[in-house]
Amino acid sequence: MSVWLGALGSIICGLGNPKTAVFFAQFAESIITDPKKVAAPAIVSLCRYLACFAAIQFTSSYVMQITFSSASYNLSKTIRYILFRHILRMEPGFFDIHENRVNALMSALVVDVERVKDIGGSLIGAFLQPASAIIGAFTVTIATEWKLGLLSIVYSPVLIIQGIFHSRIRYFAKDKERKGIKRYSGYIFESFSSIRTVKAFNMERYLLERFNKDTKLEQRRERKAVILSIVVFSLSRGMVLYFLGFTFWYGSKLVEEKDGTVFALVVAYLSILCATDSVNEIFIRGKEFHKGSQSIRNISRVLDTTPEIDACSADGEVIPEENVEDTILLQDVYFAYPSDPDIGILYGIDVYIPTQKVVGLVGPRGAGKSTILDLIKHFYEPDSGSVKFNGIDITCLNVATYRRYFGVVDQEPKFYPQETVAENVALAVPLTKGIHYNYNKYRSGAIMHDHIINACKMANIHDQIVQLEDGYETTFYETCFNNSELTRLALARALIRNPKILILDGTIWTEEDKPLISALKQIIPRQTTIIAGRNISSLVDMVDWIYMIEQGRIVEAGTHDYLTSAKKKYYTLVNETTNS
Repeated sequence: MSVWLGALGSIICGLGNPKTAVFFAQFAESIITDPKKVAAPAIVSLCRYLACFAAIQFTSSYVMQITFSSASYNLSKTIRYILFRHILRMEPGFFDIHENRVNALMSALVVDVERVKDIGGSLIGAFLQPASAIIGAFTVTIATEWKLGLLSIVYSPVLIIQGIFHSRIRYFAKDKERKGIKRYSGYIFESFSSIRTVKAFNMERYLLERFNKDTKLEQRRERKAVILSIVVFSLSRGMVLYFLGFTFWYGSKLVEEKDGTVFALVVAYLSILCATDSVNEIFIRGKEFHKGSQSIRNISRVLDTTPEIDACSADGEVIPEENVEDTILLQDVYFAYPSDPDIGILYGIDVYIPTQKVVGLVGPRGAGKSTILDLIKHFYEPDSGSVKFNGIDITCLNVATYRRYFGVVDQEPKFYPQETVAENVALAVPLTKGIHYNYNKYRSGAIMHDHIINACKMANIHDQIVQLEDGYETTFYETCFNNSELTRLALARALIRNPKILILDGTIWTEEDKPLISALKQIIPRQTTIIAGRNISSLVDMVDWIYMIEQGRIVEAGTHDYLTSAKKKYYTLVNETTNS
């Protein structure tokens, strides 16, 4: 309903200029007819008309702006929410594809939604208002003097041509300016980001001279663009003046032959000016409409992509808590990432993780360890083979419920800088346990605070947190945690979920990181654990079985003692990483 009111307000605003032309034409004719007797009453009458008309224009303009603003705001809010929700539903493989990189999705959520907002609001009014002005101008001209009206219709192609020239020149000049700014910005960024190199080799004078040279070159480019735009713009505006001159000549002939009136001539003149400005406005807005249409296609492309692994779906089997045995089995798994399906990552992988056991995945960088963990977490699905949990293929299980069984510590754990330390830990708490994700909403509950402190104590990070100025209430970006402390904080976040299976994805687990190793030695024996890394020698006394992975294949398997005594690939890798 609000959009229709806005459209009505736009049409009334657009019809205002042709109606004003009629008022001024009546005033002009009155002065010419009898300037001494009629001028003063005509001015008073015109002022009354304009005062009433101004009130109508103000009301219609207000209705147009307020309704379209409200409609466009609601539209952008709805689209942004739907788009963000849909992106969150997508599996990690979706983000691996180049056109779905983070910058592109950010652009869709911010820039594209704003452009669609303009199409759904202000651009509708921006098109309706000049369109109604053009129609009104031609209608008024034909109604007052049909010969001049027909002449205006003949002039329509000229209007369109000059409108195209006008908009193209504006776009051409802006595009040149934008490219120039981009070149400036790139050069300045390179200079400042390499400031240490600049200082080390005394490059200040060279860079300044180069900057001055490039600036002059850019000025010459812009000067050519400006001159061209001025010439073409002048020609396009000249076309309007040529036709106006012809209209005056023809109208004066009609007046002289008593076949027309001064009133009709002035109406035609002002209507042509009104139509010219309105056509220019439409073509200028056309660029924005084109960008908005492209944004709609960008958003539609994301929304039309169906998630292959939907964590928000209620579909899938849910294993009763008492029947969960924590066993995982990968059988003859082959896999390639969706972003590059021609390059294989895993070849015939067979891995068995029994309940209450600790299994290690060891191998050099890029061997496929993290990929195996991603398949276990159901971030991806294998190209062939199967991944089973509790004897059931994980593709048959409810995704969200299945993932709640895991506590994950990644190689490079990520945290939310605007949240507090406590909030970052509490974010991992499942909703099904009756505790809300937002720590601020349950911070008064002592039981929740105890959960966070206990998890941090188990991860050996509690002492570092309490030393912060605000302790657990310290905003994360104000902390200065080192890599070891970040890993332990991630461990606390994993433990607060009370997971059935703990996944530790690292590079090298060494005795040098004593607080972390000490925490892991207390935690690991209590539950099923998967440890991935290039060297897990500091934890081998707790590891029941080790798989040696190389180039996507399992090349060795056994206990640490067995693989060490065999003195093959595992033995070589452990020695290399330990010595380095």
